[in-house]
Amino acid sequence: MACLFTNFSFTNSHGTFQLAVLILIHVFTILASPPNIIFILADDLGWDDVSFHGAEFPTPNIDRLALDGVILNNYYVQPMCTPTRGAILTGKYPIHTGLQHYVIAGSQPYGLPLTEITLAQHLQTLGYVTRAIGKWHLGFCKEDYLPGKRGFDSHYGYYLGRGDHFDHYAQDRGFMGLDLHDNNQPVWNETEVYSTDLFTAKALDTIRGHNKTKPLFLYLAYQAVHAGNDYDTIQAPLKYVNRFPYIKDVKRKMFAGMASALDDAVGEVYKALQENGLAENSIIIFSTDNGGPANGYDGNAACNWPLRGTKNTLWQGGVRGVGFVHSPLLKKKSYVNNNLMHAVDWMPTLLGLAKGDLTKLDNIDGFDQWETISENAESERKEVLLNIDPIMQHESLIIAQYKIIFGNISDGKNDGWYPPSGTNILSANSSNSSLNYEKNNESNIKFISSLNIQDMTQTEVKNLIDILDFINKRLRNNLTMNDVLIDLLPTINEMMNAPQIFFSRVLKKEEMATKKKAEVNSLDLVVNCGIRPTNASTNCQPLKAPCLFDIENDPCEYNNIADHLPVIVEVLMQRLHMYESTMIPPANKPFDPKGDPSLHGGVWGPWL
Repeated sequence: MACLFTNFSFTNSHGTFQLAVLILIHVFTILASPPNIIFILADDLGWDDVSFHGAEFPTPNIDRLALDGVILNNYYVQPMCTPTRGAILTGKYPIHTGLQHYVIAGSQPYGLPLTEITLAQHLQTLGYVTRAIGKWHLGFCKEDYLPGKRGFDSHYGYYLGRGDHFDHYAQDRGFMGLDLHDNNQPVWNETEVYSTDLFTAKALDTIRGHNKTKPLFLYLAYQAVHAGNDYDTIQAPLKYVNRFPYIKDVKRKMFAGMASALDDAVGEVYKALQENGLAENSIIIFSTDNGGPANGYDGNAACNWPLRGTKNTLWQGGVRGVGFVHSPLLKKKSYVNNNLMHAVDWMPTLLGLAKGDLTKLDNIDGFDQWETISENAESERKEVLLNIDPIMQHESLIIAQYKIIFGNISDGKNDGWYPPSGTNILSANSSNSSLNYEKNNESNIKFISSLNIQDMTQTEVKNLIDILDFINKRLRNNLTMNDVLIDLLPTINEMMNAPQIFFSRVLKKEEMATKKKAEVNSLDLVVNCGIRPTNASTNCQPLKAPCLFDIENDPCEYNNIADHLPVIVEVLMQRLHMYESTMIPPANKPFDPKGDPSLHGGVWGPWL
């Protein structure tokens, strides 16, 4: 608002009053107007691929927006592209849209179910101008699946999951075709323009040409830093690659170039918002769609270090996402938010900000997290379903600080810890290091089974976990958990509704104060996993039995504590059974040879 004072000069009280009125009108207009929503979605960006998490290359524009906004430090996405994009636009877990298995390939005749109303469609009804730029990857076998029929006024970008960053041809299952479209029409004349630059130019045109009397929803889904086609997987202009002569590994240097181009793009978009008067009433969301393809996945060189696993796994490296919110509308800024959040929360959060009626949302899994983000208020979310894939036969769920994971996670290919390619980072090993938990007996499992966990609310389950955790860690060592549970059985319902009352009976006030979540004052976001046990790679055998991790104290999933806490395992297993009972079958379809772009002028597009 200071610019208004520098542009006007009044020498009398009447003029000063007029200026004050103008300023108030301007402020109240901003407050009353629905905000512009700028959703920047990076593709395959790993945990350690931004410098505010410790990457060996700088991402200054991303860092600046993150550190001046709210960093989402406990934010989860799906392990692959299609499921996360569907979750963002519907507010539903993939098990409720049929997108829980893998991604939509080029010639597969299915997509995000047409019965789903997307975030863009909701925003259209509220008067938003809705623009999609970049990657779609939610189906295109019929025109009805395309962005223009799913709530976007326009789309400039591509349909498949990957392709060449320069010539925009996509290779998929033996087929090859052009995959660049402007409102469903093929674009042939941009074959030498790098996709990050191309999509940024379109975003800048959108921002500069926007009619500010209407709010804008810009869904900017970059191709970076996803791998290209099999024959040229990591692509970036040399002007970006040459910024990193100190990175000796060729693939990681190329990857750094891709990330640097993305970082420049984010800076340009933000500058355009400022220069065109949109920034002061905009909310910028930055998110990855899944963990990074480390360990040579897709021929790429992303990094999730020190987290475990890669893209397309349910380990933390596959699902703990890079994300932040930047906006003048935030009440609290420059802090790290550790509240639990999932990609499905964007739908109700953004629709609420747009003054939409959240009561009309049909059976969504997301929560409105704006107060949680803007004020660091306690979140309604107490658990996150990471996925249930009945084809791969793997499942994972987080409740409070506990994560359960089991099944065929990656065919044994990507279950480790992978530092940046070309480096030689070693974790010190201990003899048999593990977290210290009381081991309890089978009678506890019977007790838990009697609680009907599948019918509990998220808050009730979280309270139960807190109670069990409290008992396990705080009560006298000469009491077994079984003894305590039997004593507490008559008042279990009271405890479930108000666990703090139970805690106060046992703890002193000073101890309660330490249990209360402290506000984060530090911006140290580099995950510290401590010493890796020698048995870290073998103590969890998810094909044989469920594994349990305390990801608050063991963020890198070193110590499987399932044998020590079978009661917690039982709670999470019952909760998974509840989600299984609500799951619809995967929508995947066999490949259709009629989708071959050579049958359609050499262009990927609708064929049904």
